[in-house]
Amino acid sequence: MSLAVVQLSLTVGVFLAVLIYYLYQIKKCSLPHGNRLSFLDKTDYLLIVIISSVYAGISLINLGSKLEPNTPVRLTATQGIEINFARPTQIDQFYYALGYVSGAVNFSYVRSDNKTQSITIDPGTFMWNNLQLNDPNAKYKQITLTPESGVIELRQLALFDNTNYVTNFTLTQAGHMIPSQKLVSVEVPQDYQSIWHSSTIWDEYYYVTTAYQFNHHLPALITVHPPLGMYLISAGMSVFGDNPFAWRIVPDLAGILLLILVYVFTKKLSLSRSAAVIASILLSVDFMHFMITRMASLESTLAFFAILSIFFLYCYAEVRQRGESFNATLRYLLPCALSIALAISIKWSALYSLVTALLVITYFEFIYSYCDSLRAKLLTLLNICALFIVLPVSFYFSCYYPTVFYPFYKNSGINNFWAFVGSLQAVMYQFHTHMINHVPNAGGGSQWWQWPLITQPQLVYRWLDTRSNLSSLGLLMGNPLICWLFYPSLLLMLVHLLKVRKFMPLFLLSVTLLQFLPYALFGRISYIYYFYISSVFGIMMLAYLFSQALQLKNKRLNYLITGYVLACILLFAAFYPLLSGLPVERSYFIKYLLWYHNWQFI
Repeated sequence: MSLAVVQLSLTVGVFLAVLIYYLYQIKKCSLPHGNRLSFLDKTDYLLIVIISSVYAGISLINLGSKLEPNTPVRLTATQGIEINFARPTQIDQFYYALGYVSGAVNFSYVRSDNKTQSITIDPGTFMWNNLQLNDPNAKYKQITLTPESGVIELRQLALFDNTNYVTNFTLTQAGHMIPSQKLVSVEVPQDYQSIWHSSTIWDEYYYVTTAYQFNHHLPALITVHPPLGMYLISAGMSVFGDNPFAWRIVPDLAGILLLILVYVFTKKLSLSRSAAVIASILLSVDFMHFMITRMASLESTLAFFAILSIFFLYCYAEVRQRGESFNATLRYLLPCALSIALAISIKWSALYSLVTALLVITYFEFIYSYCDSLRAKLLTLLNICALFIVLPVSFYFSCYYPTVFYPFYKNSGINNFWAFVGSLQAVMYQFHTHMINHVPNAGGGSQWWQWPLITQPQLVYRWLDTRSNLSSLGLLMGNPLICWLFYPSLLLMLVHLLKVRKFMPLFLLSVTLLQFLPYALFGRISYIYYFYISSVFGIMMLAYLFSQALQLKNKRLNYLITGYVLACILLFAAFYPLLSGLPVERSYFIKYLLWYHNWQFI
């Protein structure tokens, strides 16, 4: 047994030992009073089902399609594919859908006059590509696709003679015929262009490629983030195949679960059904939430686990205030620590949640419970270290199991698992502190204080059909009616806190600031989607303030709040084409959605 396997076994063993120990402690200290979700009633459950179902239905529209036929043909440098036409044919547009790509592709042509030409292209991965031949008089007898190196998965072909769909050709590879139905549909493919629901967009290229590599035991493209988020994307691809729906379904499900969590969390905080309903509705029509959760990104699953950890942290603080013992609070601290471990294993920014947890726990265990004995405090400190340091670190390292078990790494000579994972963290730190500022095409950055003001939205997807003037866009920004109230909400929450002097408003205000203000210390390029988790807490805070206003029983104020929520819904409907990748007339974006000239998405 190699040293790496021994180290991995020890790491997993430590994680399981800590987990089992605290599960035993929780069972030993189980409480007699039953339902821990007693603050929810049948009406709440009905509202959760209705709101989440409506949102799920909307989010699944245009989420992603499958590439059909979906039986890829693997091309290598020695085994390209030949397209032989039954007779010399004019080809104006050559569309080809690719799966995994690890090198450039060479196109060579034989024209009707037997002249040949070739071109080499770096094609897009997991997307439709378009080769414009730009020779209106040429007719082709043969077109050959050959990778210069590595492997290319060819998934589908769509050739056009001006506006006619061409299918009068045969396919051969290494002298063997390939059934045309493997790559060519009988009818014109529904999605033969690189649009939202047929191809990778923005950073999906990196995460989807890495997820594919995980599933096929290949060296990972992305090592500048922990692997768990890409494992979750790969899980969807394992179930549904290597297609846009598959790589987006897990982030979308995380977004739906987050909607449910926000309802439950807000009701727990405020004990107000109106606050919970307002918070979940506002989140469901928030542009940032809708965009991020419908892409194969890391932010969706990161936000769910990070906010889940804060939910359990509040549950801990609440029962600790009631005088329950530290051991009794383990039923909340363990899931809090597990949620943090999951979040950190997706992205380092979850460390803000860890800092929040440690600050709150330190207050309650070493300041609030000042009467505890020194022995009790030492035992508490050991428990905190085990839960919030040993458990997350051991889980984090365990997520790197491919470094031992995947064939690539077995043949790489790596024998020290801990040293190798540690070296990856050094590379990760260097990338996020220095190298990111020099990454080509890393535009779209903005200042942290600009995010709630939406002065610089980030364009992540754009498609334009010049013939029909249809356009499809994807823009990362918050719902203006919601985002623009972020700073006023912070101020009003502070005023409310000074007035009522209760723990809950302090907790909500503090966790919002602890997720938002650390970005002010960034010395590197930053992006508006970093605001996502803060914006969720901002929505919960706004909903709580609205619920306080509703208690005044002022009809005009009630109508105003109801009108505001309806206005947010209507604005989401108006901006829906800008958020969903839905093709519409380009003039619609210019006339109705281009509110400011610096919203440069046209």
